[in-house]
Amino acid sequence: MSFRWWSGHSTDCGSRRKVNEDALLSLPERGIWVVADGMGGHSRGDRASAMVVEALTDIPECRNIDDLVAAARAKLQLANKDVMAESQSLGEGRIMGSTVAMLLIHDNDCACLWAGDSRVYRLRNGVLKPLTKDHSVVQQMVDAGEIKPSQARGHPASNRITRAVGARERLAIDEVRSTLRDGDTFLLCSDGLIAEVEEEEIAALLEGADSQETAQELMDLTLLRGARDNVTLQIVQVEETTGVQLHNADKTAINYTFRKRLVQGVRTLAN
Repeated sequence: MSFRWWSGHSTDCGSRRKVNEDALLSLPERGIWVVADGMGGHSRGDRASAMVVEALTDIPECRNIDDLVAAARAKLQLANKDVMAESQSLGEGRIMGSTVAMLLIHDNDCACLWAGDSRVYRLRNGVLKPLTKDHSVVQQMVDAGEIKPSQARGHPASNRITRAVGARERLAIDEVRSTLRDGDTFLLCSDGLIAEVEEEEIAALLEGADSQETAQELMDLTLLRGARDNVTLQIVQVEETTGVQLHNADKTAINYTFRKRLVQGVRTLAN
């Protein structure tokens, strides 16, 4: 079994920020996608996320997913060292760092690497599943039973992360792996998307047939909701190369109708 894939992406400063501190890397020909969300304010957050992306740009060709993951991890450690060094050069009390969420695909296998609260989702058979788990104060509160998952979104501490590139001498990177299936759709995003759009809406829009068009629809919806933060997202669609259609014919009428209405609403408001 073999697969092919294609992707689309979108990034925006949002309605309240003057600088886009997000960065992205899209290398579909090499099976590499990255979203990074910088922290540290003007001239620092955007620099940190750019350094993360730059470090991952020159990952060498790899023979398998194990080698690809190992190469990505090594590059992230170098980026961590460089971001920390530059942060320290700014003087005491000056903070600079970045989240990172990364999707790697090689042959039939994929892996997600991440640090911080940028996310990777997978839509499979109409079900949206987060493949990453936020490194954040709010997630710790959920895990400890202090708040319900439904209370996490919009919580006053929602922007406080517990892990980032450049925050400590050694970067702790979480990882999940899986085997590809025909019709898998992946979403990488910064937290600016999650703050404005419900997962049910994301799932409905990801049923779209064109990754770039769907990326723009998600961005349009986020901007219409106010886009209080920078927003960056990437969509990766996977198809088995046996002539099977990318999207299964057994989608429920409810999902199709919901998406149709949502897209029509976004386009009407945008116009």
